[in-house]
Amino acid sequence: EIVATAPDAASALSCRRLIVLPLDERFDPPMGVFSHGHVQTGDKMSLPRDFWQAIVKKSAEVPWLFEVSRVDGVTGPRATFPRGTEDAGLDKVVGGAIDFRSPANYVFLPRWMMLGLGLKPRDVVDVRLVETV
Repeated sequence: EIVATAPDAASALSCRRLIVLPLDERFDPPMGVFSHGHVQTGDKMSLPRDFWQAIVKKSAEVPWLFEVSRVDGVTGPRATFPRGTEDAGLDKVVGGAIDFRSPANYVFLPRWMMLGLGLKPRDVVDVRLVETV
């Protein structure tokens, strides 16, 4: 379970290469909970349980932020955008977790993050727990 280049188990869990899928309304928290009704406009993503384990093992302090970045030579070519929409040309974004219920090896991102990074569903990205804010 430890990545060959990671110095310890917690580090292996806190930086992973994942397959990206679009976040949809099924991830909308119940009414009265922070982020309700804002899953597409907020900075929250759904991550696998491994990232929760990394937070616990590292005793990470809040805010728990995660950097999502394109992987040179691995992520597919930048997605083409609808007419009138500009490619933001971003290589990485930072956001928080809406939950830790994604299947292993998958991350669900809001539409604006996917557009900003030029991602298509099933592209591969690196996701890393940001330890210093």
